Amino acid sequence: MEVAIKDLEYKKGDFSLSIRELNLKDGNIYGILGPNGSGKSTLLKILGGSLKEYKGEVVFKGDINKFNRDISVLSQKPYLLIVQLKKI
Repeated sequence: MEVAIKDLEYKKGDFSLSIRELNLKDGNIYGILGPNGSGKSTLLKILGGSLKEYKGEVVFKGDINKFNRDISVLSQKPYLLIVQLKKI
């Protein structure tokens, strides 16, 4: 699945993320590197569809700003939710 980003702008408080153009091609493996606070997790949240308050275009398989279930993000900190159901 190809992903293309064009003129991406995200701002929250003092933080801002700006990507003019980025193209991710099928069949390749990519790494995102940068210091703390540089926007790595923010970019992944945008690509995963959980963060939608941005300007610009994110294109998946030719669909602009339409996210599909082919991308998911797994945090390095695992979260576990345990629910116990009682039979009534």
